[in-house]
Amino acid sequence: MENVRPSTTATPKQIVIASLISLSLASALLVTTILPAEFNIDPLGTGKMLGIAGMSEAQTVGALNLQQESFHKDRYQILLAPFESVEYKYRLEEGATMLFDWQADAELEYDMHSEQDGVDPQEYSPSFAKGVSSGTTGSYTAPFPGIHGWFWENRTSNDVLLELNASGFFSTATEFRQGFEYKREFSKQRSLPEG
Repeated sequence: MENVRPSTTATPKQIVIASLISLSLASALLVTTILPAEFNIDPLGTGKMLGIAGMSEAQTVGALNLQQESFHKDRYQILLAPFESVEYKYRLEEGATMLFDWQADAELEYDMHSEQDGVDPQEYSPSFAKGVSSGTTGSYTAPFPGIHGWFWENRTSNDVLLELNASGFFSTATEFRQGFEYKREFSKQRSLPEG
């Protein structure tokens, strides 16, 4: 009896079927994972479900943040009497960033918050950080145009020295104290920090 070998050559019909299956799998992979991850196009919602939607954008969005306002540096110092309070806020446009560091020689109650242009602060004035501390350091990017800054209150029975150092893309600084408003304009020219 002779050994009969099975044919290893695919028929045209088998080639067409294998090609259609491969094309279907590739299309499914494209729509469910590649488009959502690489291009943030998620027609079926699978990218969101899998947590991969916009993965390639996440690495580059926000890396460069060009500003319209000139760069400025500000130093603010005040001696707060017992139970005295002050607000100090910067004018920032949407997307403008500032770096800050404030320190006090005793703990103060503080509230870092914003007031959006055209919106009553009694209706909407979001707080980003509040508590009791002798200082905080960080960066802040304005989510909308308006004034952004701090309220501090001395709840001790002693005077407290407060110093704020800030640099960034703000145009004015306004101090609100004892019912008065003191505004300081920064130069429209490019201002670089000293030293």
